[in-house]
Amino acid sequence: MFTLCAAMVIFSASGCDNNNTRNNNGAKWYSDFSYHWQYNENNQYENYAKHSFGTNHLCTTCGQSDPAFTSFVELSSEVKQYYAELENNNHTGQEFLADLRAFNNKKRTKYQTYDGMRYEYKYTDIDPLAGPGSPIISFYSNTKITVDWDGGATWNREHVWPNSRGGGKGSKLKPSGSRYVDADFHMPRPAVATENGSRNNKMYAKNAFDPGYKYPAYRGIAARIIFYCAMSDADLKIERVSNKTNTEPGYNCTMGNLTDLLQWNKDYLPSNSNNATLELRVEQNRNNVIQKKYQGNRNPFIDHPEYAFRVWGY
Repeated sequence: MFTLCAAMVIFSASGCDNNNTRNNNGAKWYSDFSYHWQYNENNQYENYAKHSFGTNHLCTTCGQSDPAFTSFVELSSEVKQYYAELENNNHTGQEFLADLRAFNNKKRTKYQTYDGMRYEYKYTDIDPLAGPGSPIISFYSNTKITVDWDGGATWNREHVWPNSRGGGKGSKLKPSGSRYVDADFHMPRPAVATENGSRNNKMYAKNAFDPGYKYPAYRGIAARIIFYCAMSDADLKIERVSNKTNTEPGYNCTMGNLTDLLQWNKDYLPSNSNNATLELRVEQNRNNVIQKKYQGNRNPFIDHPEYAFRVWGY
């Protein structure tokens, strides 16, 4: 399992090494996501190099496990069974993205309309510790929404993947007849109207819109929703850009910034602990309720954040 140590994520079969070191054939190594290094007797860096992972998904030099093939989250036996057919899948990149898309399409057995979602957030977007009848939790701010749908006056639905960038057109279908991703419960989130409007259609990036401006864990949560959208809808893509204007190619199907999203996914991991922050508890509740009550499918990047690194690198 992946765990956080200070400001760095450390990988090993047994979890976190508090000294940020590992031993391989007697050598003392320090490592992070992408690189390993040693120190000499003058406490200077040496042997600094990028990991080289073998077929066993371990670095051939320092022994670190490949983050793209190591689980972050402790899953229940029921959730593990959900992913059973992917267990021995060693694909990466676009090939693995296509595998996930096919898997998701098979698992999703029911559909909800975009218009109908507004009456169901009282089940999906609540604190599971508070239980049924508790307030809806607003995306970004954790504001507790205590009023029923009032036509958008108090709260509305945040298109995590914006409409104008390919996220959807309400309940309308694409010209091909397929559904936009805003007809998928895993994407739109309830949000206080004024907070939703402050984002407009900005991309998620350090130099664009920061979804964690109030609660940092929303950076990881937003990233995993964006990853899901690009997996669910083959027309959507994520690039290492912080903006595209409506005169640029790809404006209506692109989100970013992939570099920041991958970093946030790593820095703000999911958690199914009752001690997790409110927004992370809601993330887990949504995934469970959407599967069991509404669609039959889960967001795989919540259960397996490492899948994002297998598709897009790190």
